[in-house]
Amino acid sequence: MLGQNLYHQKGQAIVEQLILWPTMVLLVLGTLQMALLYKDKAVFNDAVFRAAREGSLNNAYVNVMNKKLVEALAPIYQKKGASEAAYLDALEKAYKDNAVDPITGSVAGIVAGIRIDLITPNRSVFDAYKSRMYELQEGCEEIIERVSRGNNRTGCARRGETLFTQVPNDNLDIRAQGDKTVVILGKSVKVNLQDANLLKINAHWCAPLVVPFGRFALYQWQRTWSVLYASLGGVTHPHWPVCAAKTLANAKENEKGNVARIMYIPVTADAVVRMQSPIRCQGDERNGVSSRCRNLN
Repeated sequence: MLGQNLYHQKGQAIVEQLILWPTMVLLVLGTLQMALLYKDKAVFNDAVFRAAREGSLNNAYVNVMNKKLVEALAPIYQKKGASEAAYLDALEKAYKDNAVDPITGSVAGIVAGIRIDLITPNRSVFDAYKSRMYELQEGCEEIIERVSRGNNRTGCARRGETLFTQVPNDNLDIRAQGDKTVVILGKSVKVNLQDANLLKINAHWCAPLVVPFGRFALYQWQRTWSVLYASLGGVTHPHWPVCAAKTLANAKENEKGNVARIMYIPVTADAVVRMQSPIRCQGDERNGVSSRCRNLN
């Protein structure tokens, strides 16, 4: 009787291994992919802060922030050591992978890997606090020093100073601090000039998934969750369609043998910094017609 039981149990270990090993392999590879994603997210968080800092120094222009964000993501694409040539190669890959023009900083096409949303200042904030101001050109400082009655900027204006429409950023401690009602993210809020000079951005990026099996599991989980959440009336991640399109485009190139297999999922980070330059309409600095601003819309 005992011999019969032992006979019927032969091969049981093989069945257990067939069930256990695929699960263990998927778990290990999934964990490895999550670790790589966590590392990339840490780099992205720092990159978003650097982009916001660059925007604060350059009149809240989004194209400037796009370039700085891509440059800060270059270490993720650097796989061949720490040489200058390796960095330049990684930088080129970063611009290409995220569909950002390295000259203008503009994004192109449906598969643009990054997206920066300027939360504030927006058009409402700009319209509330904009004013006509002068920006000193080279040599104006010396001219002003020769003016007998104080800091007469109009005296320099007649000698070539340029007039801009912008939100002032200088002498905030002595400027009028009355509150004004503006609309931010669809809600009416009261802000003062100090608040108007806070730059807040919300940035999205398609993070690459490269670990075999692990990438598929993580991507399918994100895809299933997005479809389920949308069916329940929720709003899916704003950058998910772009990452799905990048994944599809990569799959087609992979079938041709041109690229390695990569899947993409969206990640998001925020940054808040104080403006270090006046806020202007990108592309319409003189007139300040906010409907034509490429950054404030």
